[in-house]
Amino acid sequence: MANESFGRSGLRLLVEGVVVLVSILIAFFLEGWGSDRELALELDQELVSVRRELGRNRDLVEAELVAIDRILSGTEHLLDRLTRDGSTDQVAVRDSVAWLATIFSPTLDPSLGAVEALITSGRLARIESPELRLGLAGLKDMFTDASEEERLARQLTFEQLFPLVEERMDLTAIRRVSSEFVQAGLLAGAARQERMADRRIPTYEAVQYPNALVIRGVLNLKLMWYVAAVAELRPLLDHLDILIDLVSEEIK
Repeated sequence: MANESFGRSGLRLLVEGVVVLVSILIAFFLEGWGSDRELALELDQELVSVRRELGRNRDLVEAELVAIDRILSGTEHLLDRLTRDGSTDQVAVRDSVAWLATIFSPTLDPSLGAVEALITSGRLARIESPELRLGLAGLKDMFTDASEEERLARQLTFEQLFPLVEERMDLTAIRRVSSEFVQAGLLAGAARQERMADRRIPTYEAVQYPNALVIRGVLNLKLMWYVAAVAELRPLLDHLDILIDLVSEEIK
């Protein structure tokens, strides 16, 4: 009887031990599952912000390309006129053309706060798609490369071109174009390029633009840098489209 009682007691202890062990394992599993679920939800929230930010940056790049196309068109027209009348000290061109070639120098200022937050939080590594991980990690460098050519063109405009023409032409006319064009497009929350993308550039009169070999040389260099900027920005636009699609697929 003693052996039988001992056997039952041992069996009961074994069953209780198994129950306790299983309970502990279930608790660990539920805790881990809950933690993974919480991390997944946090990642989804960050990716929603990243997708919104990528879409915003895409709009900025599109507007920037419109602005650069206008600069290229105006500068090419001015350079063509100056070259055809190379022996003339001054050439008559529209005030809007003079403004585009001499003053208008937009810059691309993307917002990358959500992408940077995703990277610094360490959650970038939790993204399943390796293409998306690499694309987001290298996005800042792509914007930096795309902006460098614009920066050089802007530098040429204000450090070399403007000093060559400001003392040889009346800037009143192009100041009027600049004031009306910029102020008419004021819109809270929008970049200057976006505000101006669909607006017609005002024009009122012809202005006498100074003509010299050095001026034409700077204009040619400026065109080269803006053409290079377009060559960087158009692939960036496609890259942003791909990233937006990949982010959408990643969100659970």
